Amino acid sequence: MRGLVHAALALTLVATASCTASHGPPAVRMTPWIATPVSEPPTITDLGTVPAGELGAPAVADDRYLVRPADTSGRAVAIVDRRTGETVLRHRTARQRLSVTFTALYHQRAVILEEDIDGIDSMSADTSKQPDTVWIYDLSTGRRKSASQVAGAPQPSPYAAQSHVDERGRYYYLAQNHGGFSNCVGEIDLTTLRGRPVACVASPSVIFWPGSASTGVTWTETRSVNGKPCRTSRWFDGDTVRSIGPAGSCGTFDNAVLGTWRMWSAQSVESFDTKVPLTASDGTTTRDLGPMRPQNLIVCGPYAYWLVNDVDRPSRLVRWRPGSDVQDVYAADQLGDSTPDDVLLSPQGCADGHLSLGVSRVTGSGFTLRLLSVAPG
Repeated sequence: MRGLVHAALALTLVATASCTASHGPPAVRMTPWIATPVSEPPTITDLGTVPAGELGAPAVADDRYLVRPADTSGRAVAIVDRRTGETVLRHRTARQRLSVTFTALYHQRAVILEEDIDGIDSMSADTSKQPDTVWIYDLSTGRRKSASQVAGAPQPSPYAAQSHVDERGRYYYLAQNHGGFSNCVGEIDLTTLRGRPVACVASPSVIFWPGSASTGVTWTETRSVNGKPCRTSRWFDGDTVRSIGPAGSCGTFDNAVLGTWRMWSAQSVESFDTKVPLTASDGTTTRDLGPMRPQNLIVCGPYAYWLVNDVDRPSRLVRWRPGSDVQDVYAADQLGDSTPDDVLLSPQGCADGHLSLGVSRVTGSGFTLRLLSVAPG
C-alpha cells in the first residue's frame, strides 16, 4: 500500500495552510518496550497459496469470504465463500493498463480498486497516472457501484489504492476535490453508500498514505515550513481532525490509532531508513514500542500489528495492545539456501478483526504468495 516512498520523500512544497484544525497529544511519561513470546498464541489459519504475478497481489479474508487473485495477470480477483469453497464473484479490469491493487471486505460488501499501472508515477500533479476506479460490490446480490456513482463521494486520486476500512464500515481513500491533486481524504459509508470528503488541504500541500484506526482514518500531510519540506500525521476520528505525534514535529511517518492510543514512527524527511522507532501515546503516558520496518503498521481488532527487521533473519510480525507488552506473532523460516531477503512478510489488510498476512518467497522462477489469517483473539 505504501510502495511510493522515495518519490514522496523528494517532494519540495511551498508553504500553505491546512484546511482543518488539529489538536496534538502531550507526551508525559515514557515507558520502555519489550518483545515477548505470545503467552497464548493467536489462531493462525493457512489459507493456501494464491496466484501472484507480481509482489503485493491483493488478498484479504474474514470469517466468511476470501478475496484472492484469480490468476497471475494482476487484473482479476475472485471472491470465495470459505464455508463452501465456491466462487461467488469474479472481477476483471476492462483495460490492460489497469491492475487490481487494493481489496477490502466489510460484511456483505467488497471493495475492489483498479489502478493505472502504465502512467508515469511522479507522486505530483504532473503524473500521467489516471485516477483510480473504485468498485463496491454487494455480495448478496452481485451488484456493484463505482465510487463516482456514490452520492457525495469525492473523486479518487491516482493513489486511492492507499485505502483503509475502519471497524464501522467506513471506506477511506485518497481523493482530489475542486481540481486539486491528492488534496483530500474521501469517505464512503459501505452500509448506506453515502460519501463525503472528511479533510482537505490547500495547494500545494498534499495528502498521502492513509493509515488505519479503530475509528476513522489517519494520514500523512506533506507541506512546507520555512521553505523546508515538513511531514505531519493527522487522524480523523469520525468528527474531528487531530494531530498525531509531538507538537511541531516534521518527521512523523507511519501512523495509526488503536482505541485512544495514537501511534507514530519517526523518519527523516531527507532519508529513508529501513528500521525506525515506533511510539504510542494516550495523551498521558507515552510508550516506546521498539523498532519497526516502515510502511507496515496496521490496526486490526484489539491489536496493532507491524513488522520488525532482524539481522540475518526474515522479518517478524509482532503485535501490541494497551496494557500489554509487544508480542511476537509470526516469523517465516528460511528454506534451503534461501536468504532472509527471499522471504517477505506483508500485512495485506484487516476484515472483521482478522489480519491477512502474505508470506512471499522468491524462487528462481518468480515467487509464491501464501496467505495466512490471524484471528483477533
